[in-house]
Amino acid sequence: MTRLDDAVRQVGRARGAGARPWPLPEEPWLLGQTWERLLFVHWRVASPTLRPHVPASLELEEWDGSAWLGLTPWRVAGFRLHGLPPLPLLSRFHGS
Repeated sequence: MTRLDDAVRQVGRARGAGARPWPLPEEPWLLGQTWERLLFVHWRVASPTLRPHVPASLELEEWDGSAWLGLTPWRVAGFRLHGLPPLPLLSRFHGS
């Protein structure tokens, strides 16, 4: 799949029936992007084990007596400015 294909898919999804549960905004949009391969992973971790790895200014939230460590990786495809094709080397990248 090419970078231009990423942009074409974005436009098709945005205009497609049932693509979103709310209407498109009336103001013009500036950026386009598609998130792919999104994953949510969580591990139960004892608070004393996690505390040294988290800045002291941040509070550890606990549930059921444990802190939880979460990781959310994804891939961005077709990142571009409105009206322009995606640029090579800048339009696909991984986030977390």
